[in-house]
This record gives sequence, C-alpha cells and structure tokens, in this order.
Amino acid sequence: MNTDIVKKVFINFLVGGTIVASVSYIATFMNPVLASIWWSFPLSIIPSMYFMRQNGKSNKYISKLLVSTTF
Repeated sequence: MNTDIVKKVFINFLVGGTIVASVSYIATFMNPVLASIWWSFPLSIIPSMYFMRQNGKSNKYISKLLVSTTF
C-alpha cells in the first residue's frame, strides 16, 4: 500500500473530524443556531476539493461534485 495515499487520507480524515467535532461542541455548549451556521459554511467541502485536486482530478470532475452537493 502506498504510504503517501494513506497520509493524504489521514490528513483529510483529521480535517473532517475537526469540523464535525467543532460543530458538536458549539451545538452542545454554546448555541445550536450558531452551530448550524458554522456547519452551513462550506468548511467540510474544501478539504475534499483539495484532496481530489491533489490526486489529479479535473476541474470538471470537481465541479460535478460541487453541483451535486448543492442539491
């Protein structure tokens, strides 16, 4: 198994987990409305786009993902 791919997936996992954990923390200890605003901000899609671009996916492929996630 290629360790470079494992490293990239692990970094993506950490970023995504941090986003989910921050939303959970804000909703639990602060304000659920604030947490939903934080979640609606496109933080969760940015690491995915970056990961796909680093792995050679075309702009057309990434834009198809973005359009699909808006629905």
